[in-house]
Amino acid sequence: MSFLHKILKAMSFTKRLLIGILLLMIAVGIMVFIYVNKDYEGIASQKPEFYVNLTELEKEFWESPETADKKYSGKVLEIAGVFSEIKRDSNAIHLYYKGENYDIDILLDKRIKQTPVKQGKVKALYVGYEPADEDLMLPGIIRFKDGVIK
Repeated sequence: MSFLHKILKAMSFTKRLLIGILLLMIAVGIMVFIYVNKDYEGIASQKPEFYVNLTELEKEFWESPETADKKYSGKVLEIAGVFSEIKRDSNAIHLYYKGENYDIDILLDKRIKQTPVKQGKVKALYVGYEPADEDLMLPGIIRFKDGVIK
């Protein structure tokens, strides 16, 4: 018999169980540590599926919002243009475009250090839209997340 086998045979079942649980916890801890400390890439490394400018995107949603939503759903877009404003709240930075019929809101990825600019290109993931309300004269909103300034 091997040395390890003799030691394990001499231990009670409870001790062997506790050692097994401890080893399992150590293994899980190592895996969590590796996962947490892995470099975050997000969509920064992804190739955009569509290249559009802000005014074209707004026009496309105004003409056929359902078709545009279906086309861009879950896709990464590179959006170029001049943003109306940079909105900051307690935990996020938004690039905002105020259009005639639709506003475009891009939430920047806070896991990547970046300086927002009013003009340029942003790569972001399309997440959905809220239709314009013509009765109340409210514009629709086209939403993106995980924005990365190019």
